[in-house]
Amino acid sequence: MGKKTKENEPLITTIIPTYRRPKLLKRAILSVLNQTYSNFQVCIYDNASGDETAEVVKKLSQKDPRVHYYCHSHNIGAWNNFNFGLKQINTPYFSILSDDDILLPNFYEKAIKGFKKYQEAGFIATQTIIATGKKVLNISCVDYEEKLYQPPEGLLEISDSGLVTLTGILFRKEVMGVGLLSEEGDGYFLLRISSVFQYSVLKFPGAIFFVHKLSLSSTWSEVEALDGYRKTLEKIKNSGKITDQIRKIVYQNVKRNIINILWSGGLIDIKKRNFSQVQKLAKSLKYDFGENLKSIILYHSVKFCEFSNIFYYSFIIFNKIRKFFNIGRKLRDKELQNTYGIYLKYLDKYSE
Repeated sequence: MGKKTKENEPLITTIIPTYRRPKLLKRAILSVLNQTYSNFQVCIYDNASGDETAEVVKKLSQKDPRVHYYCHSHNIGAWNNFNFGLKQINTPYFSILSDDDILLPNFYEKAIKGFKKYQEAGFIATQTIIATGKKVLNISCVDYEEKLYQPPEGLLEISDSGLVTLTGILFRKEVMGVGLLSEEGDGYFLLRISSVFQYSVLKFPGAIFFVHKLSLSSTWSEVEALDGYRKTLEKIKNSGKITDQIRKIVYQNVKRNIINILWSGGLIDIKKRNFSQVQKLAKSLKYDFGENLKSIILYHSVKFCEFSNIFYYSFIIFNKIRKFFNIGRKLRDKELQNTYGIYLKYLDKYSE
């Protein structure tokens, strides 16, 4: 990507893997170029899109030389593309940004200040807003304290709290010593890092994880993640890098989070009429994760829905009524919208 003198060498690499989302990719890149901290490079790794992606990036790179582009000759798969980008890192820090998400303007500035305050940290995490359209769905790192977490405390916290995304995290290059991303996903990557490295969480929103019709999080079933979940638990169970006591706690924490994810995914799949997937989830809950009650409920619910449209629509109506009368959830959703909704303006700003 060209020689650089020490005076102008970037400190941060933004890795953006992409595939056939030129408009969203442009928004993602602009969110980086509009950072209040400017000492970075943006590296886009195109998984052989074969559309206008190259032209979109070319126009941006002509205006800003910090933008770099690499296109594979053929599609190598999503995880391989992520890892290809990770192998190219040549800066002290890096972050991973999906092509349909964005960074908020002061993410790098505050994260770098976080590293100056917590010099031992392997990564600095900020809060990530999970949103769809104009609505805030959730926020990550809610239950964390703003402090330096050391192993094994940090490992236990990540395994217990659950919702942490790569989108709002700035890493030191050294964390790559734990290995690349695997099919177990973001969560296991962070578990591996936090078992070795210290980290800190800053309680401010640094990024937006955008859920939309074409995003993986909107179109897939949790069935697709089952093998990764099984392998995650198996690797935790057999890990020799942490004590037996810590390993057992982490195992139970992660198992509980997986069960809750599969349960929620099953309910969503029923709504989508993905009945065969629900049956697989119910079976896995019972035999892989030892959760009998949720397995039985999902299994019989889908059987009734397959048998009767009346039951299916009753199921849909019941869930709507349940959500309507869930006052606690409605108050929480309102608070999330009031607190973080203002940041959603950047989704439109970088789309212009």
